[in-house]
Amino acid sequence: MHVSNRSAEIDHDWHAVDGDAPLPAAGDVVLPLARWLAERDGLGPRDGRLGVRLTGADDVSALAGNFARIDRIVVLFAKGTDGRGYSQARLLRERYGYRGELQATGELLPDHLHFLHRCGFDHVTLPAGVERAEIVTALTAISHGTQPAGDGGELAFRRARRPTWRPEQSPAA
Repeated sequence: MHVSNRSAEIDHDWHAVDGDAPLPAAGDVVLPLARWLAERDGLGPRDGRLGVRLTGADDVSALAGNFARIDRIVVLFAKGTDGRGYSQARLLRERYGYRGELQATGELLPDHLHFLHRCGFDHVTLPAGVERAEIVTALTAISHGTQPAGDGGELAFRRARRPTWRPEQSPAA
């Protein structure tokens, strides 16, 4: 199931091209980082968008300066307990300035959705079998972050410090 912008279910027609499989002449494709690095100079104009897939071990700095040619970056979470993908997302967004689509996929749970969004992911692909009700619950369970993040959301402590209006403070008419 695909989740985008923290609420809507979406579908994309991106196709992973693994190994030495030939690239289709048309359509949106995602290549592993190693293949993209090896072939990027020969990947001229094509009918379709181009994406790059990262694993937790990949160095995102290899993509810096090449974002004009990359429409989507897919970060694979091989294990739900592997936090490297969160760091990769924050580096891509905050240090390297990537503004294209950023997708998380792999062994993810609905409980991860809030944190994935806070790190800069636009799209999340959850494993089969996740119920829509679980997603809705996860998306509404946390309303404010406690640490600064790439999403620019309001932090809970700043909200708590904001003065609140009290009726006895209103000016006399």
